[in-house]
Amino acid sequence: MRPSYELTITTGPTAHPLTLEEARAQLNSPQGLPDDVYVESLIATAHRYIAKGFNLTPMTTQYRLVTGRFVKDLPHPPVQSIQSIQYYDSTETLITLEAGDYSFYPGSSKIHYRSDLCLYASARTDRVIINYTAGYASAELVPDSIKHAMRLLIGHWYEQRQATGESTVKAIELGVRDLLFTEKCHRWRA
Repeated sequence: MRPSYELTITTGPTAHPLTLEEARAQLNSPQGLPDDVYVESLIATAHRYIAKGFNLTPMTTQYRLVTGRFVKDLPHPPVQSIQSIQYYDSTETLITLEAGDYSFYPGSSKIHYRSDLCLYASARTDRVIINYTAGYASAELVPDSIKHAMRLLIGHWYEQRQATGESTVKAIELGVRDLLFTEKCHRWRA
């Protein structure tokens, strides 16, 4: 049985990797058309699709992960920083780890803990709480492969405003998946 976990966005992104102008350029759409609101919604939807569907955080987002064990790999990379790691010890006291209790390298999703921490933890399913920030700090830092995957999705959704045939959807999904594979995203499990 896999341990349960809960991942919550505590502060969402304040911007998207693509601007309206960049999306319009992909669509060969002149500036100021009445469908700008629709195109902006496609940008937001493509951003969410990539974040949720591919375990990737395109823009700065703050998360809280609650899990039953000390995870070594945080979901939704790239991780910028870890604000806190807390756990319930064997007496059910909430302990906040000191910076020396773990090591972490920005841009990675890996955490290395001091070897004796797990020995004293509670058996609770919510015993470990990690608050962290992930994503790229600005749109300029987002890899082109992520931006291009968004352009593919936006272009497809703009042209196909209704449900499409299965083969068309699979071709778009394959193109997006192949682009995002270069970012080494993976399905995350607790």
